[in-house]
Amino acid sequence: MKHNGSYAQQLHTDPALKLIYSIVLFLCICMLTWILIAPASWLIERSSFHQNVLFPYLQSHGAFRVVPKEVVTKYQGHSLIHFTHILPGALWSAILPFQLNPVWREQHPKMHRLLGYVFAISFVCVTIGIPVILQRSLSYDYFFDELTPPAPAMIKKPPLWMLAGWFFGCGMHSIRMARSQ
Repeated sequence: MKHNGSYAQQLHTDPALKLIYSIVLFLCICMLTWILIAPASWLIERSSFHQNVLFPYLQSHGAFRVVPKEVVTKYQGHSLIHFTHILPGALWSAILPFQLNPVWREQHPKMHRLLGYVFAISFVCVTIGIPVILQRSLSYDYFFDELTPPAPAMIKKPPLWMLAGWFFGCGMHSIRMARSQ
């Protein structure tokens, strides 16, 4: 996909676009850190370092005052969610800043195309993971004492269903736009 340079130039000169891109980049880095480094809840049962060193360290230093421990550990024993939502979410977060950067896209068109396929697979997996989370009653609101758990989970979650639909729709739109180029 070749741009005439105006979009790439606009990204570097327009303060609003720079701010939006910076926020997206920051959020992607936060998501990657949360998923892959700490607390990396999917690794608690797979990594002795996370289980015996990192997780107890976080617990002893008050990391769970802001986020309840159960929110971090809720996916233990749920490998389907690890592989349909959490790890594809890390892939999605790692790829997104590159896919949105027009300068990088112009300099690396083959890699942009390859990452586009990986990106598409990852957003489909993340979207598939949402109904699995809801079906297993593992959405965030089940883990805060001050919130009354809604029941049944699959019916009483329109915001999460709308988010999943929006996420999937945006992903499909990105594929449609890429194919039209």
